[in-house]
Amino acid sequence: MAEMTDQQGSQVSTGPVMSAKVLRQNRFGLLFFITSQLVPYFMLINDRFVLADTYVSPRLDPLLGGLLPSLLLLLGNIPVWRAVQAIAKGSLTQMKHQLQLVTIIGIVAMITMVWPIVDHRYDAISPFGEIHLVSLGLGGFFTLVSLLVLLGVMIRSTKGLIGPKHYFGVEATAWVWSFNTISWLALYIVVYFI
Repeated sequence: MAEMTDQQGSQVSTGPVMSAKVLRQNRFGLLFFITSQLVPYFMLINDRFVLADTYVSPRLDPLLGGLLPSLLLLLGNIPVWRAVQAIAKGSLTQMKHQLQLVTIIGIVAMITMVWPIVDHRYDAISPFGEIHLVSLGLGGFFTLVSLLVLLGVMIRSTKGLIGPKHYFGVEATAWVWSFNTISWLALYIVVYFI
């Protein structure tokens, strides 16, 4: 596998390029995976309306577990898509910096999302409490999955397996992160406001 250096002097692999057919298959597989992950969110939203009806606990902390992780996940979309643009232009170093920034944002988002599971101020056995805690757990789990995907891409980039001609992994990471953000926002709105 031949290597070249990018604009910042980092080693970039120029190995085999993914064919258009394989790229379409990979994108379809990613879309199928993301679509299948909607099932738990739909189930929670349905359970929210069946079990908890319109009740929202007045003791609920709208910042932790709600607004703060939502804003952080939204903020993480900027550097993750900048990472895709950077590697498409051949800047491996800039891509790594953007992915590291997303990782930091994601870790903070996950902590703020999961913290109310430990420190909740409402009845956890009530229908609303159960749905809320399960929603936080699900959101934290998918954020953890997104962080693991980011870690995998960063490891692959240090091994020289990602370059300007084959960066589907970085694009897939951006789509997984965006899916996690949109799903959490929908769940956040349903649990906190509807």
